[in-house]
Amino acid sequence: MKKTYLAILIIAVAVSGLALLNGTTARSADLASVELSVSRMTCGSCVETIRQAVLSLDGPAEIETDVRSARSYVTYDPQRVAPDKIATTITGSGYPATILFVRDASGNLLSGVDLDKVVGRVGSRLIERGAFNKSFERTMQAVEEQGRPVPLGVVFQSAWSSLVQNELLLNAAIQNGLTVDEAEIDSGMTDAVTREEVRNRLLIKRFLQTQFPDREPNGIALSNLLKGLQANTAIDIFDPNLKRNLSSRNGKSGCGGSCCG
Repeated sequence: MKKTYLAILIIAVAVSGLALLNGTTARSADLASVELSVSRMTCGSCVETIRQAVLSLDGPAEIETDVRSARSYVTYDPQRVAPDKIATTITGSGYPATILFVRDASGNLLSGVDLDKVVGRVGSRLIERGAFNKSFERTMQAVEEQGRPVPLGVVFQSAWSSLVQNELLLNAAIQNGLTVDEAEIDSGMTDAVTREEVRNRLLIKRFLQTQFPDREPNGIALSNLLKGLQANTAIDIFDPNLKRNLSSRNGKSGCGGSCCG
């Protein structure tokens, strides 16, 4: 009789263990993943801050963060947490995050950014590759007209900075609810510009008028305005080639700021 009870107990434990194993496997198989672009990271302390913030949520199972590529990879249970929540949590920890790709348990792409068409983001505005290429071409043309050699990294930096300044003003105009009507756009149209370009110029002009209602801003005033906007606006670079060229121009490496302890 004792042997019978022992045999039943062993079978019961084995079945329970198998069920637990199958349950764990099923849960693991259901995990999705999200890849995010994360800005303002400089060292291991930043990585640990992000890790603790994400793992404090109910749902994430694992996170890997790479400072060099400015990327975080999070596996999570989609029944318990949404990728948007993970992104806002990372942003709330002091490191603005943008979702690049969301994949299901089988690795199928559910949503994400088309990196063939988009190079980065300024605030709510995605920066299209075509827009950056135009800025780069204008900068190269200006350099060639000067007739003196300039490092390629400087050209990348100048083209990107010019584009970012424009996008900061546009993003601020949108956040302030500014608009322009179609008649205004029609009046500003020429063969050399698109409707979108005219719209953006008018939005920037309108925003500057709200900031400087009594005068045209001089260089110092405009620079201070842009610095304030940049300090409060998430800026992400998705394109690795652009990021590499900007890093070589800025000479950034290792730990910066006061984040290292």
